[in-house]
Amino acid sequence: MSYALITGAAKGIGNAIAVELAKQKRGLILIDIDERQLLESAQYIRDNHHVDVVTIVQDLSHPGAAATIFERTRWYHNYLNVIVNNAGYGLNAPFTELNIDDQLNIVDVNIKAQLRIAHAFVPVLKSFPSLTC
Repeated sequence: MSYALITGAAKGIGNAIAVELAKQKRGLILIDIDERQLLESAQYIRDNHHVDVVTIVQDLSHPGAAATIFERTRWYHNYLNVIVNNAGYGLNAPFTELNIDDQLNIVDVNIKAQLRIAHAFVPVLKSFPSLTC
């Protein structure tokens, strides 16, 4: 069985992508900061699509998040051939009214974490038969 890793998988687009990949009978590694919603989503997918679902609760704003994810998924690396870097968020207020730390957190999650995850997993994807990166 091949696996897909999806960040931001608890709800919205990430969850919809997870369901579609489960319909293809792929195992899933679902990552999100929202533990309750992540576990509910994983159980729904297991119950309705009968695939293996691994959950990782992780705040992607932490600099070590990509390394943590990489290590926690090491067993699946020989089967992992899809990564969906979906996690991200925004703030809805005028720029000058937003706290600078909140704005920098967006950069950590939406840009830095995505780059770190992609960089960490390229060797894994390159080792999968018939994939080129």
